[in-house]
Amino acid sequence: MIADRVRRLLQTEYEKRLMIFDFENISSCVDYVSLLRTNDFSVYFYDDIERIRYKYETEMRYTKTPCAIIVTAHLYVPTDIRRNFCEIELSLTNLYPRMDADILKVHFRDIELIDFSYDEFEQRCLLKEETAHFLQNVTFGEQNVREFIAASEAKIAEKLKSDLVFSEWINIAKENAKLEKYACLYSIQRDQSFIDEAFSSFIFSRYGKLSHAVSSEAPVMLRDVIGRIATGEKIALLVADGMSMFDFEILSDYMTDYDYSFGASFALIPTITSISRQSLLSGKYPQQLESPFTLTKEESGFYAAAQEHGFNKKEIWYSRGYNKQPDVFTRFAAIIVNDIDDMVHGQKQGRLGMYQDVNLWAKEGKLLRLIDSLLQRGFKVYLTADHGNTLCTGGGGIKRTGVETETKSRRMIVLKDFADVSDELATRTFVYPGYYCDRKFQYRICKGRTSFDNKNEIVMTHGGISLEEVVVPFVEVRKKNG
Repeated sequence: MIADRVRRLLQTEYEKRLMIFDFENISSCVDYVSLLRTNDFSVYFYDDIERIRYKYETEMRYTKTPCAIIVTAHLYVPTDIRRNFCEIELSLTNLYPRMDADILKVHFRDIELIDFSYDEFEQRCLLKEETAHFLQNVTFGEQNVREFIAASEAKIAEKLKSDLVFSEWINIAKENAKLEKYACLYSIQRDQSFIDEAFSSFIFSRYGKLSHAVSSEAPVMLRDVIGRIATGEKIALLVADGMSMFDFEILSDYMTDYDYSFGASFALIPTITSISRQSLLSGKYPQQLESPFTLTKEESGFYAAAQEHGFNKKEIWYSRGYNKQPDVFTRFAAIIVNDIDDMVHGQKQGRLGMYQDVNLWAKEGKLLRLIDSLLQRGFKVYLTADHGNTLCTGGGGIKRTGVETETKSRRMIVLKDFADVSDELATRTFVYPGYYCDRKFQYRICKGRTSFDNKNEIVMTHGGISLEEVVVPFVEVRKKNG
């Protein structure tokens, strides 16, 4: 795996002072910072010569503690500091010396899959000129993809033996989304029940405590997004209704003209639009929402939240779709796009259908043109979702006797606390504790990957507590090299 290759290049067993030049953003595909810290290294990021000089003189120069300086931009590094460190360039050329680095850069987001097949490239003594042919016929071939998925799933299963924190689940969500994309290349059926079971345990034991968690990469919960991004700059928040990590994995293949920071946040549960998107746009927990089961207060909730963060009414803009653009006075825009959610609820071909439809939608470029327009007008652009989606099998309809929340969601049902629960409903669902929700209602969610759709019907849907429904992308999009 790529982590082992990076570890060997860094030589952490032998070198205790490392200056790592990472101009190709290798950190985006392997978390070598955590690797360094696990090996007791103090890690410093070189972003300012005066700051690093101070840190060097006060914390690094005379210490025996292992330390590493990571340089990601072409900045001047003083010679006296460089002399005291072992310099290592983390690059595709150094990691994969026999392959053509320029071709690898084109497939950078697939570098883990490439890494998985690289030893075979070396063993066959192939030339750099054969890189493209090898990638097409071996790396992206069915056998290698199947073996890579199996190896990755085994690695995830090993991780799941530990009591994981929220950030580790976000990493698994990213990895799982990529595996799903690769599986679609050859219609490979994956069994994610081992992930579902472990994530369900996490939800019941730790989800209720996420309101106190903090992350530098992204808001931990969607409820925290407004407070995180409302910094006084010109902000555009794009909400792709229903976009899962898998869907963004496909979209990102078309984002080569942009730089972006890819984080993730936890949606509000039950993962339905009326609850999670209102929490996202209002900065409130579901129990604080005036109308948690309808969207009638969504726009006014966003205006109120933006005003609480210092924007006046003329500077705030809310819209749905691509046809309208914020005016010259706008400093905080929220734009809702429903394309992916429409695909989800109209999907007849399951996961493979979503793969094809999202590819067509991304290739059409409507969202990317909107992003480009906003960037050109000086907005800081964020892209996220209110919930994800997952593949389910219908267990048959059921008489619904409670508060009807959202007609398109057939993964859950909300009952008033005095409502009767039939034996069938009790058998097919479990009680969700209602973290952050109004406790005068009872929230029942379908067990496993099932729904209230027609018997044995394969559907894409949402509303439950699976990893694919709960963990959603949170992405800051920038101009290339911006």
